[in-house]
Amino acid sequence: MVTPFDILGVQANADPEVVDAAYRALMKKHHPDRRGAAADASRAQQMNAAYAAIKAGGHVGATAAAWEPPEVTLTPPLRVERRLAWAILSSLVLLGIMAAVATS
Repeated sequence: MVTPFDILGVQANADPEVVDAAYRALMKKHHPDRRGAAADASRAQQMNAAYAAIKAGGHVGATAAAWEPPEVTLTPPLRVERRLAWAILSSLVLLGIMAAVATS
């Protein structure tokens, strides 16, 4: 059974500073915006859930053995959404300029 501590690679009795450092190091390595891989997005969501569970303190000792990682749903990377928004905005501006030129 995988525990939140296993996902972050720390011991169950680790200090909060150690948990924070492990979480940050893993997120730097597996953040989906760095490499964009779908596997990294899934791994990052599991690490976020594990970190939140440890910080909440609800999964210490015996309850940690019963913890299950959440179901992961993948969303498109943020940079794709930004590019799409930029393309739409640019198109609207160009249409506005063309309409202004056509009516004058």
